[in-house]
Amino acid sequence: MLNDLIYRLRALVRHQRVEDELQEELQYHLEREAEKYRERGSSSDTALRRARLAMGGPEQVRQQCREARGTRLIEDLLQDLYFAARQLRKNFGFAATAIAVFAVGIAASTAIYAFVDAALVKPLPYRDATRLVALYERIPVGDRYHLSYLDYRAWKQRNRVIGSLDVYRPDPVTLSGASGAEEASGALVSDGFFRTLGVTPFLGRNFRPGEDEPTAAQTVMLTCGCDLFPWYACEHLIGRKGTGAI
Repeated sequence: MLNDLIYRLRALVRHQRVEDELQEELQYHLEREAEKYRERGSSSDTALRRARLAMGGPEQVRQQCREARGTRLIEDLLQDLYFAARQLRKNFGFAATAIAVFAVGIAASTAIYAFVDAALVKPLPYRDATRLVALYERIPVGDRYHLSYLDYRAWKQRNRVIGSLDVYRPDPVTLSGASGAEEASGALVSDGFFRTLGVTPFLGRNFRPGEDEPTAAQTVMLTCGCDLFPWYACEHLIGRKGTGAI
């Protein structure tokens, strides 16, 4: 197997040398075959003609030898690539346009697939993610508008459909350390925010009821640096569907 591999690699790397050796070998066998007919009394021309008929067409025999190497597929592929490169170089403007169109098409397909995978195929990393919903307020300015905290309290008190209802608002913070000040992503959330998401702290405790009140002591929960939810520049509601109809 090692000898076969070396021979095939040599046929690919030193293709012309191998072809010359093949031609010399076929010529040698042709002369030996013709010599047999000359020994039987045939003339040189007749012996050579009969030897060629016995061995078959030269090009056909060479093709059979090439196929016996087991590199025919790779050789054809290299020839096709070489021909394609020559054609592209000959029509450079068309080649550049075609490559640009293919690049834009591939990039667009990749972007669309990534969006569909993230939004539709890959579920959110939360418990019963299909039951999570985002709620917005509709006003004359737009269908999805920010919500005031008082409206959130009123919605929560009168809610009879959503299993749990909580609010969050982006609130970046500045962290000071030995290396200086650095801005970090953050958010103000209601006390049941993580329970609505179905997230349990890896270490420590969750927010307790009432810790989102203005008079409560400030409590912070640290994440691994990944956003738990897409932050926007306004307050948003999240909820988990209950048993009632919406």
